Amino acid sequence: MNCAKLSTTEAKEQYNCWDVSVCYSRRSHINNKERRNQTRNIKRQKELCEEINIPVENIIYTAILIVYRKPGNNTLIYALEVEVWKESKKHSVIKPILTAAFKKHQLEKYIESILNELNNRYGIKKFSLLKTLDISVCPIQ
Repeated sequence: MNCAKLSTTEAKEQYNCWDVSVCYSRRSHINNKERRNQTRNIKRQKELCEEINIPVENIIYTAILIVYRKPGNNTLIYALEVEVWKESKKHSVIKPILTAAFKKHQLEKYIESILNELNNRYGIKKFSLLKTLDISVCPIQ
């Protein structure tokens, strides 16, 4: 059926065999055959595969350090924020603090104090991710 990929009006004009009772369902079958086959194959693969669930014995906490700064490597750090995640859910947040006036050693001490607190509460010794965002999205304006 060459007409299946055409619109219904084009198919009616180019092919004189149009049958209302048959063509709509045949066109639908041809146009959706790949999607249906793919869905069917995925379902078969899931049925054939054995699913193994391994329980996590200890709850895993991770911390993300969010740095707000203008684009570039040597730009001033405008603000810092920390998110603590318990497995795949956000557990707690250290609200953003304006650090634009901080000197390098003050910033390092602040980050060190955050890590000490995270270690005491959740056993986190380092940040799992450093996320850099533009200051335009910073909650502190």
